Amino acid sequence: YDGVICDSLVWLNKYYADNGISVQGTFGEYYDISTISIPTGWRIPTIQDVEKLKIYIKSKYSNADTIGYAYYIKSINNWNTNGQGNASVLSLQPNGAYGSISDGSHGAFDLHQAVYILLNDSTYTCVKLSSNNNDIVYSTESDITSIYSDIKYTVLLVRDSVVIDDFNTKYYVGYGSYVYGYNTSSAGIYTSVSGNNSHLSNTSMFSEIMSSLNTYLYGNSQYS
Repeated sequence: YDGVICDSLVWLNKYYADNGISVQGTFGEYYDISTISIPTGWRIPTIQDVEKLKIYIKSKYSNADTIGYAYYIKSINNWNTNGQGNASVLSLQPNGAYGSISDGSHGAFDLHQAVYILLNDSTYTCVKLSSNNNDIVYSTESDITSIYSDIKYTVLLVRDSVVIDDFNTKYYVGYGSYVYGYNTSSAGIYTSVSGNNSHLSNTSMFSEIMSSLNTYLYGNSQYS
């Protein structure tokens, strides 16, 4: 499963679909947490995961507190008028949610208006993104609606980034890697290294060495 690297976490950039309750249309599937078969290494996000995502967004966009963190993870289409984001970090669609009403019928609600992303938390059941604002809101089922019950949420998965740690040095390996620090080694495409006594090796299409002392570049680099 492809994902977006956000520092120590990797987020799926589309909603997860597996055997569960399917809603026909362009807005994906909705699940009860007990029925989800999660791929190895992935998990339902916790509040801690979401808070780490917010820290990552803040590190990239200093005005996130003012504009709203959800602006950077909402898609640029399908949201109600003026409710879209700029999709610069993730591109999440307004799937709404799925539930049952008192007569026993089921249906989707808040399509184009919001998405309710399942959380693995003892208090809050979901994260709500809305077209009304750019807040990331932790909600319980009772917060969502007084009409629907047995809510099925959209599933978004997260996993930890690949980190090799020898207790002295950490190595982040992958496409689009940024490594900062002393005695740092890094290899890959689109790689930036900043620090003293750093070594950048392997064939690098774009290599950038910033503010470095005693830094060496090995191999072929089209742009350095």
